[in-house]
Amino acid sequence: MSHETRLEINRKISESCTGKMYPERRKLKKVDKNKTKKKNTLTCKICGAEILNSGAITCSIECRKKAFRLGGMASALSQNRRSKNEILFYLLCKKVFKKISHNERAFNGWDADILIYDLNIAILWNGAWHYKQISKKSSLKQIQMRDKIKIKEIQKAKWKVYIIKDMGKFNKEFVLKQFIQFKSFVSAIKQ
Repeated sequence: MSHETRLEINRKISESCTGKMYPERRKLKKVDKNKTKKKNTLTCKICGAEILNSGAITCSIECRKKAFRLGGMASALSQNRRSKNEILFYLLCKKVFKKISHNERAFNGWDADILIYDLNIAILWNGAWHYKQISKKSSLKQIQMRDKIKIKEIQKAKWKVYIIKDMGKFNKEFVLKQFIQFKSFVSAIKQ
């Protein structure tokens, strides 16, 4: 894909999100076509639009303002906390269910990884850090306490909680197996 094509795609995505672009995006340097270095694209942490600037966490001035208004949430938003397994599971769900979203703060400030509005099901995709101490900086006890509070808030909103325990790396077969189990859970609910 040429540099000009990438710039055009980025401009269209930014405009569709807010109608405005970062001024610094207009001044991207031309890429040497002889270099094989791959330019990484990122996703806006607020609206999900694809961005080229690896230094930014948002795609537009409007999204930057939203991140600022979230206050303490901005640092959490700057980190990509969605695993490839979770993203694949979301895409599978999106093919089956009509109204679906991800990482939306719908429960008194708490979010769920995947929300299926058709059935009021909140899916929590819990990685290894929810079950074992990963680093000295994070407290397993605090993470588990936050999980309990989140589950109570979701249930208080009259939603069903479905938890997927993912202890490994990207594994398509694992995700497909979890999706089949989830579909049987949904079938049981509908009956």
